Amino acid sequence: MQTMPWYRYPVTACALALAALIPTTAVGDDDQPPTVTSTGTTHNISNNFGSTNVYEFSGLGLAKQGTNLWSITDENPNVYKMQLNGADSYVLTGSGSTDYEGITFGPAFTDGDDHYVYIVNEGAAAIVPVNYSDPTHPVWKTPVALSSMSGYSSPVPINEVVFGSDYNDKIGSGGFVGLSCCASSACSSFLTPCQTTLESIMTASSSNDRLEGITWDGSAFYVLKEKKPGLIIKITYDFSGSTAYWTIAEWRVLSWSGEDYSGITYDSDRGKFWITSDSGQRLYLYDWASNAVEGTYGLGYPNAEGVAYSPDLNQLYIVTDNGQGTDSILYTYNVANP
Repeated sequence: MQTMPWYRYPVTACALALAALIPTTAVGDDDQPPTVTSTGTTHNISNNFGSTNVYEFSGLGLAKQGTNLWSITDENPNVYKMQLNGADSYVLTGSGSTDYEGITFGPAFTDGDDHYVYIVNEGAAAIVPVNYSDPTHPVWKTPVALSSMSGYSSPVPINEVVFGSDYNDKIGSGGFVGLSCCASSACSSFLTPCQTTLESIMTASSSNDRLEGITWDGSAFYVLKEKKPGLIIKITYDFSGSTAYWTIAEWRVLSWSGEDYSGITYDSDRGKFWITSDSGQRLYLYDWASNAVEGTYGLGYPNAEGVAYSPDLNQLYIVTDNGQGTDSILYTYNVANP
């Protein structure tokens, strides 16, 4: 496909003021969250990939060199690589599923090639490795279901480390799926903790409430489950031999948004994660170690589905999935410590 230079692609100017998104949550008086400031423009990416518009962009990730973005869509099985302003770079043609919801670059796979992106399939609750060494002939590896990974059926105690400090209230109100064992008083005591498994939660979840995002922090993948309940799942791996080994190392329940969780990216500058909520119209700065939010930012628009962070530029990118027939928009923000 012949492409035009980036400056000839349509850019939709936005009437956003160069104002900071005001965080409404902070950990403490001496630990203020960073400021997130709109750059003041948006980019319509639906009409950047050939003569036919592409809608429903549902995931976003920074490319390995930091100069491009990867994205996927609910509309077709392709992978889209774009410049940081949303202009087309190229398309990796796929086939089969159109239930892709998140994408990230990641480590070299079992073939030793480091030109891989990893995609999550929501309904199948699986990760799909894709080799893009030759963009004209991408190699889509066999999807790896969470259910096939070590640790999927391992019991974990129901306590505030996994479920957050308000876990008893959530359990009592029926806020978590797959925790029938918590009908007893055992849940209120750390001495006799109730247990559950990731398997029981995933099995009880609708296919529309499963995987929504994926990111890589340089040593492990972190996968986001959308809701009922929201989860962040840490997955380690060993790709050193001819066989890939995947392990569900830990997982946390996300109960702080009251809404869904739609996108995730790792912030290597802060060692934390940015998470979006499309129905909540919010952006969160999340700390895995404490399973707590360190900053909450109102976006002012719905359908924020994917998020990516550039440590080189100190910028966040958020893409919207506005449904079939409605353009997807790419927003850009500057991030700075107070």
